[in-house]
Amino acid sequence: MTKAVADRAFEPLFTTKRSSLAVGLGLSQVLAFCEVSGGTAVIISTPGEGTTVQLYLPRFIEQQLPPQVGSPTERPSPGTASRHVLLVEDNHEVAAALQAVLESMGHTATHVASSDDALVFLQSGARYDLVLSDIQMPGKTNGIDLAEWVKQNRPHQTIALMTGYADELDRARRTGVPIFAKPFDSNELVALLA
Repeated sequence: MTKAVADRAFEPLFTTKRSSLAVGLGLSQVLAFCEVSGGTAVIISTPGEGTTVQLYLPRFIEQQLPPQVGSPTERPSPGTASRHVLLVEDNHEVAAALQAVLESMGHTATHVASSDDALVFLQSGARYDLVLSDIQMPGKTNGIDLAEWVKQNRPHQTIALMTGYADELDRARRTGVPIFAKPFDSNELVALLA
């Protein structure tokens, strides 16, 4: 890759293909997965020699605690209790990465691929600790429409939006809900799930 291409390779929808049907290199999803997991990704490329994409992920070291005979089973504190998240994301790879991160935090996630589907769940009376929705999705409604519906019809429901597009931020900010710019660090979700 040339330096100009490598500098843009992680951008959503960036492609080097000339076809109007090109949907991007997919590297934005790779970077999003890494950053949501607490790491990052780096491109090292020299034209005519090759390209390397290095993924940096945090190491997990399981802590072994000695068993305590006769001690009562501890219940998680309110800040660490499992939460149920409605994950609204049309990109299945991004959704899978977010779902894996949420589950690694001890939470459960129900994934739907559009805000139209999310509205069906919410209108049926389903309850969630957090609705985490992408903004731009196929269908009649988008994530901002979903946030506006939630604010009007479920004022006690916590909802947050996420987007990779800066042009959506102005309207999204008017909803008054937290907004995550993709890719974002998983630690940003901790406060919403505490």
